[in-house]
Amino acid sequence: MLVLPLVAGACVSWQQAVNGHVRVATGSASTATFTNFAVGATALATVFAVHALAVRGPHTLADHWYVYLGGPVGVVFIAIAVAAVHHLGVLILGLATITGQLLGSLALNLAFPRAGAEVTTATFVGIGVALAAIAIAALPRRRGRASRTVAAGARAAADTRRPDHSPR
Repeated sequence: MLVLPLVAGACVSWQQAVNGHVRVATGSASTATFTNFAVGATALATVFAVHALAVRGPHTLADHWYVYLGGPVGVVFIAIAVAAVHHLGVLILGLATITGQLLGSLALNLAFPRAGAEVTTATFVGIGVALAAIAIAALPRRRGRASRTVAAGARAAADTRRPDHSPR
C-alpha cells in the first residue's frame, strides 16, 4: 500500500507541471483550473457509471455534510498550485504541499485525537526536516566563475559547429 501514494505523488507532480504549462499557454490560472477539473470530473463520472452498472450504485448518501467538501477544497488546492507552480517550480511546490499536509495532519491529530494516531517527537522532527528541505531547495543558486566560463565555451563550440556560423 505504501507504493500507491508514491505513484500518486509522482502523478501529482506531473499534473502540476502540466497545469503550469496550461496557465502559461492560456495566460489564466482559472482556465488551467477549469480544464483540470473538467477532465477529472469526466473521468470520475465515467468510472462511477461503469462501477454503478457493474455492482449497483450507492444505496444512500453520507450522513455528514462535511464529507462533501473534498470537491471545493480540491478546486482551491488546484487553483493555488496552478498560480504558484510557475513561480516556485514543481519541486518547491511539492515540498511546500507535503509540508502543508504534514502541518494540517498534525493540527487534525491534536484537535481530534484518535487511538493509533499518536503525536510523538518524531512527528515534529519530520515536519522540521520537511521545512528544512523547502529552505534548502529555495536557496538561490550561485553560478561561479567556472560555470560561466564553461557555459560560454559550450556556446562558442556550438556556434562553430553551425555551418553558416549564424547566431541562434
